[in-house]
Amino acid sequence: MGSDSLAIGLGAAGLAALLLSTGTLLQALEAREVEHHHGLRISMLGKLLREPRWLAGTVIGYLAFPFQLIALAHASLVVVQPIHAGGLLLLLVAGVVLLDDPVGGHDVAGAAAIVAGLAIVAWGAPTGSDRPISQAWFVAVVAVLLVVSLTPYPIRNRCGRIVLMLSAALGFTCANLAVKGISDALAVHHWGVAAGFLAAAAVSSCAAVLTQMTAFQRHRAIEVLPFTYAIPIFLPALLGLFLLHEHWATAPYQGGAFAVGAALLIGGTLAVARSQAVIDISERAAG
Repeated sequence: MGSDSLAIGLGAAGLAALLLSTGTLLQALEAREVEHHHGLRISMLGKLLREPRWLAGTVIGYLAFPFQLIALAHASLVVVQPIHAGGLLLLLVAGVVLLDDPVGGHDVAGAAAIVAGLAIVAWGAPTGSDRPISQAWFVAVVAVLLVVSLTPYPIRNRCGRIVLMLSAALGFTCANLAVKGISDALAVHHWGVAAGFLAAAAVSSCAAVLTQMTAFQRHRAIEVLPFTYAIPIFLPALLGLFLLHEHWATAPYQGGAFAVGAALLIGGTLAVARSQAVIDISERAAG
């Protein structure tokens, strides 16, 4: 696979990021309308599914799934995941446009770092998709993340803020890795393996959504959203460095340029997440 295939992967990843961010914002706008006693219960999902705005956010978010499959079929996980940082720019723009928040120097610098990081990652990415170094280890990591994502449900009201946020974040991380497993299994026509990863993705993502919505009910969105946004982006890429074969020989400067781009994305994400526009739109999203 060459540069044309990589371009397809990057484009699909960018579209998936836009859909996920839009869906998350719409879901957050609705989550606070559900009574608190429905938290971490399937009844919460029933309530939310009757809310058009939340349902629209869910549909939009899950429309990212086929584009994520396309992205992973044409580019490696380490390349695809950082592209999702671009979705944070949507929250920045929403805060500025909808709430007339001023744009400070650190906002501009953070946004510029994200844009520059995306450009450098796209240029410095290794070509070709990747495969697990060990299928057993890959499955084991997905299974552990799935178990952690379900942790809040046995203990329910005893869940603290960190447990809720971490479980939701790792649930989304599990789903992202499982989608990678689906993509690889489909490529070699292992339908049973693909079905297993699909089940893991479905369970972990549904559990993570309910956990995240419960966190939105109980805590300020600015505490929840950056945490559950950043970890599912960068943790799968970090795990991919250890679990997957990466074609760094095909990357400019043996991956050095990619590392610079990734560093810019991380720094830009942290800066934009602290901007007043993102804080205000997140707090408004939380009700």
